Amino acid sequence: MSHSLPEPSLDIGRFSLDLHPHVSQPAPNGPQPGLVYGADFKVGYTPALARNPLGLIQLVFPQTKRFEHTNLYAWNVDKRAPDTGQSLLMARCLYGSDDGDSTAGGQRRRLGADQCWLAAAPRETCKSIAAAVVPTATLTKFAQYAVDLVTGKIANAGMLWGYYVLPPGGAGQPYAMQVQPPQETRLRSNNEHLSALAGFLGVPTAEVRSHID
Repeated sequence: MSHSLPEPSLDIGRFSLDLHPHVSQPAPNGPQPGLVYGADFKVGYTPALARNPLGLIQLVFPQTKRFEHTNLYAWNVDKRAPDTGQSLLMARCLYGSDDGDSTAGGQRRRLGADQCWLAAAPRETCKSIAAAVVPTATLTKFAQYAVDLVTGKIANAGMLWGYYVLPPGGAGQPYAMQVQPPQETRLRSNNEHLSALAGFLGVPTAEVRSHID
């Protein structure tokens, strides 16, 4: 059995997060033991003043390997490879593409001056379902930052949030999801996020820092 759980919209700063956590209940004798967890979510960003078109970068701290370059238990740019079609350095990290469909498991985004957003539906599988390790083994975190697509600057203020699975509280009870509410993060002082961006782009951390607005 699997189900998506309702969650109210969560806002912080200029970011909004519409989140629907998802967890499947593991079948003891199923062909794929373990539980599948994740969420369907949409992150929006509204600037103080609509001026230049904006887009979103998403960083992820995953528990399972999604791409060949993914570093487990560390921050990664949530993208297969830098977009070489973008002339601006930070725009090469923009999440998704314009032709994906999140409802089909792909990536979807909107670039815009008044608002930009991304939509995603990540799923991971946890095979270690011992109650004592489930929360730690399923903790996945995300961070989003806005990029000005004219100046090439990335906004210093971002959003950080996450989720993890809680084991059943008793016999016959289901697994549940716990959301870590959004909080502000500052890129200039977040060395892990700076290193993830620099490593993905293949440039020194100082180069990324020079593009922070």
